[in-house]
Amino acid sequence: MNALWYVLPVIVVGFVVIFIIVGLRYLYKGQNPPLWLQFACVVPFMIFSFRYWYLPIDIAAGMFSGIYDPFHNMFPGMAEKDIIPCTNNAFPCSVLSFDYPKHVAWTIGLFDGYTLHAWIPKVLKVHILLNAIALCLFPWQLWLMQNGKIHRHRVVGRIIGISAVLGTSLGWLISI
Repeated sequence: MNALWYVLPVIVVGFVVIFIIVGLRYLYKGQNPPLWLQFACVVPFMIFSFRYWYLPIDIAAGMFSGIYDPFHNMFPGMAEKDIIPCTNNAFPCSVLSFDYPKHVAWTIGLFDGYTLHAWIPKVLKVHILLNAIALCLFPWQLWLMQNGKIHRHRVVGRIIGISAVLGTSLGWLISI
C-alpha cells in the first residue's frame, strides 16, 4: 500500500508528460494539437485533484503534503528551517510519514486546517471544482476560436473567467 503513494503521482505526471511531448510534436510541425490531446494534458491532474471526493480528508490532504516531502528532504541543509514534524497526532500528516518524519511547514498548516476545521474540506471541494472547470474548458475555448465559432468562444471564455475568479477567491478564503 505504501508504494501506491509514490506510484500514483508518478503515473499521472508520466501520462501528462507523454501527452505534452506529443502535443509539442504537433506544434513543431506547425499544426494545432487535436482537442482530445489538449484535454489529455489537463484532465489527469484534475482527476487526481478530485481525490478529496473519493478519499477520507486525512488521506487526501496527506497526499498533498506527501508530494513535497521527497523534494524538501533531498536538500536538508537548505530546507531545514521549512521542515517540521507533524503537529496533530490523530492523523499522519503525510502519506509518506513512514519515510519522512518531518514535512514542509506550510503543507502541515494546510493539513491541520483541513482536518481540524469542518468547513474547510467543503469549501476546498468547491475551490477545486471551480478551478477544474476553468482548466478543462480552456482547450475547448481555444478549439472554438481556431474553428471560427466566436460567439461560443466568448461564452466559454466568460465561464472560464468567472470559474477561475471564484475558485481562486475560495482558495484565498481558505488560506486566511
